[in-house]
Amino acid sequence: MNIEDAIATIKIAASKFENLSPKCRKIAELIGERYAPKQIASLLGKSFETVHSQIRVCKESMGVLTTSQLAIAMYWRELSEAKNLTPPTRPIAEIVTPRELEIAYYIVDGYSDLNIAANLEITEETVGRHITNLSAALGVSNRTAIARRVLYEEFCNRNLSPVPQ
Repeated sequence: MNIEDAIATIKIAASKFENLSPKCRKIAELIGERYAPKQIASLLGKSFETVHSQIRVCKESMGVLTTSQLAIAMYWRELSEAKNLTPPTRPIAEIVTPRELEIAYYIVDGYSDLNIAANLEITEETVGRHITNLSAALGVSNRTAIARRVLYEEFCNRNLSPVPQ
């Protein structure tokens, strides 16, 4: 797994945002703002089932498989509009092991623990331990936050363009 492939997927998904219906755009924005589907249902006065169905449509329209990938694509849009980003003082590669970094790249690309385990020929439990270690090392609490940290560093350090060329 390399980060360039994961970023390419996220950039393509982010570029499809403008083509979403207004309803999907609103939901994608709320997902990007880290609202959970139940919170979105409450905010919009809709049933959880309706919101869940609309999230599925948004994911299909943007070409992502998971809600986490949708959130990450929205974060990419946020980064592309930001001014004066400051790279982290310590690169992730100095903080975590090479295996943990590899798992972080899989997370950015939307892989589940089961898929990561299969690709790396390790157990799901081992993947879980690596993710716990990653979270602790980066000072974050979940997979999406790990992906956001990786993308932030990559965006800052590589001067990546926000949309596919």
